[in-house]
Amino acid sequence: MRFPLFRSRAFWFGVPTLLFLLWAWEDSTRTNTLLMKKGLWGSFSFEHRDSAVEICRAPVGSPFSFPDHRFRGQYMTKEPVDPAPRIWWTAAKAERDPVGRPFVRIPHWLLVLTYLAAWSMIITLRRRHWMKANCTPGPIS
Repeated sequence: MRFPLFRSRAFWFGVPTLLFLLWAWEDSTRTNTLLMKKGLWGSFSFEHRDSAVEICRAPVGSPFSFPDHRFRGQYMTKEPVDPAPRIWWTAAKAERDPVGRPFVRIPHWLLVLTYLAAWSMIITLRRRHWMKANCTPGPIS
């Protein structure tokens, strides 16, 4: 008996997340989204552009912390990227920006690939459980 993938909740619960990741990837090639937030462990900048997510942190009390107080909490901008060619396959990197703040760049292709690996593992485990439940002989009478 074959595993009915289209009836699996693990499959259907994973489809919206995959579609969201693919939409975010495509959206990051056209627009730039920025969120800055000051917190207990320093100020953070989350930027979504050029087919990647960049997370940057400035320590507490740093002269290069991100401005949060002027904008009353979180502030977001959504600006069109320059009409340069679209970037689809960026590299992952962890380094420091020009003023010395550490940042991590996570490309969308890596996020999608990681999600697909985890999702396929969950579906495989679900299939294995389904096969075990449907292929074991019943009690002998």
